[in-house]
Order: sequence, then structure tokens, then C-alpha cells
Amino acid sequence: MIDKILETIKTKSTKKRLIIIGAILLLIIIIFFVVKYWTFSNYKVEVSDTKENTLLYNYYSIDGEILKCASDTATLSNSKDETIWSLTYEMNEPKVEVCGDDFIIYEKNGTSVILCDKEGEKSRFNTQLPIVKADIAEQGTIAVLEDDGSTAQIDYHDKDGSLISTIKTTLTVDGYPMDIALSDDGMLLGVSYIKYDNGSALTDIVFYNFGTTGQMQKDNIVSRYEYANTIIPELDFMGSKNCVAFGTDKVITYEDAKAPKEANIIELNDELRSVAAGDDFFATVMIGNENQGYEITVYDKRGKTKAVIETDFAYTSLEIKNGLIIMYNRNSMKIYSSDGICKFDGQLDFFIRQIRAVDSNRYAVAATDSYNIIRLY
Repeated sequence: MIDKILETIKTKSTKKRLIIIGAILLLIIIIFFVVKYWTFSNYKVEVSDTKENTLLYNYYSIDGEILKCASDTATLSNSKDETIWSLTYEMNEPKVEVCGDDFIIYEKNGTSVILCDKEGEKSRFNTQLPIVKADIAEQGTIAVLEDDGSTAQIDYHDKDGSLISTIKTTLTVDGYPMDIALSDDGMLLGVSYIKYDNGSALTDIVFYNFGTTGQMQKDNIVSRYEYANTIIPELDFMGSKNCVAFGTDKVITYEDAKAPKEANIIELNDELRSVAAGDDFFATVMIGNENQGYEITVYDKRGKTKAVIETDFAYTSLEIKNGLIIMYNRNSMKIYSSDGICKFDGQLDFFIRQIRAVDSNRYAVAATDSYNIIRLY
């Protein structure tokens, strides 16, 4: 009798637990779909500063904060436009590259590099030759492409600015380096070299490994790919093992944390207008059918199509941030998810210079006459 009572209690307890677990799973599913399909129809200005001369600055998203970068100063501010820190320097043309919480400010065509994080300046150093481009990894290692008109080289620096390695390039052998990209862990460096063979352009994509695998290879080269009759001016790493190369007539994805291999080659049959890469996906923008509007194709890291978006939005800028495709022009903004869902489509009461994401529904809007933080709702 007691055994039956205990068994009944146990059965009821098990059913109760299953009901609770089922309710929790159902709630998670509901939340997932609400977040996925949630859209915004309007916005509210939370902060407005009409005294800031936005013409002096370029703005960058730094993991929920905004970096304001001018020719002589950089300021990191929060979502309330409160200053976290600032630093000074002298640069004719400052550029910024970001990876996680770390970022660099460097002088294009100059020799200055400053490494920072959300706490402030970590180090600064000077290069031997004028800088064409620089990139940074999560732990603060830095790759710098330098060129003085007769010599081109790529320097790999530790986070304190000390030189770890130098890659010398020869125009007749290697070609000219058009772009560089560091993996998030700093182990891999991708370089796009352009060459000319009998009047035709070809591109070499070369991957260097600065870890144990690369030390066993000549010049740290772990893989190389040649593409005839193609110019590939842009490389982007998405994490530590996936890289995408954007060419004039094709997009190539690579995968492997030690020696990147081709994962997919996407042939482009129409005119490419824009490209953008984020942490988890990338996108191409082509001129639409019958030359009307645009076709945005969203791909995962390996180059598999996730979504195709048809839009007639006349954008002037496009970027991928916080898992969203953010497009804007002088008075409007449009935002898509990677699944092709339109999250926001509306006009803003500003003459827009730049828009930068603070989080999924807050944006810094640098207008011609004010700096603003808006919240979508």
C-alpha cells in the first residue's frame, strides 16, 4: 500500500517537472521568435548635443561605447554621451581598426600607431615606413602594411609595440600588397597581392601563421591561392578561422585555424556595389533586376546563402554591426537582420553624417549640427 502511494507521488512529481520543463521551453521559443521578428517603428532622442562640431570627428562603435576621433584627439563616451577617457596626438589622417574591446588609432600615410581599449591608451609606437593600412587582433597584436613608394613591407607587432616579425615584399616576386587582415586570435595574417602577367591582373591570397604551424614553414606561409584575371582588394577575418576575400568578380571564403583552405567560391554575375563583413556573416550588394534598387545577399561564414533581400533604399553607407545590416543616407535609416527581416525603416529628423550602433536599439547619430543618441521603439 505504501509502495503504491510512493509510486503515485513519484509519478505526479515527474509529471509536474515535465510540465514545468515544457513551459520553460515554450517560453524560450516564444521569446526567441518575439526577438527575431520584433520590429521598430519610431525613435526617441535620448541625448542631444548641439555644441559638438561633428565635422571634426569620425565615429566608431567600441562594444557599446562610441569613439570620437579627430586629427588631434580621441574621446571614448558612453550611451549617455559621458566621457570615459580622452587622449591627444597629432595625425593628419587618423584611421581606426577595432577587434572586440581593443582598437588602434593610426595615421594613414604617417608612422604613428596608438593601441587602446575601453580603459584607455595601452601603448603607442612609430613604424619605419608610412602606413597604408593596419589591423588588430583581440589580444592586441597588430599588423601594419607600410610603403614609402619604393619599398613595401608588413610588420607584426606585439601589444607593447615591440616588433615580432617583418614580411618583406618584392614587386617582381610577390606583387603589391593591396590589403591585410588579422585573425581574431592574431595567429593568422591574410594578405592580398596584385600582380600583372602579360598585361592581365592576377591576385595572390597568401596566409601567414605566426604560431607553431607557421614556424615550420618557409616565411611562415601556410597556404597560397592564385586567381587569374581577378582583383581582390579586400580581406576580412570573421573570428579566428574564417576569412572572406571580396573580388571584382568573385567572393572567396576560407576556413581553418592553422592553414586556411578554400571553403567556397561565389561567382558574381552582376555589378557589385558594396560589401560588408561582421562576426558571423557577410553580405554583398548588387544592382537589382532591370537596374532598379539593390539585391543584398547575406552569407554565413563559409559562404552559404542565408537570405536574399530586395530593397529600393537609396543608401550612402552600409555596415554590419551587432548582427544587423545598417544602411542609411542623409535623412533615413534602414536596418535588416541577417535573416532578411526589416527591423526599422524610417526617416530621422537630422541631416545625417554618420550613424554608429551602440546596441541593438540605440544608435549614435552624428548630424551636421548636433551629436545625438537615439533609441528605437
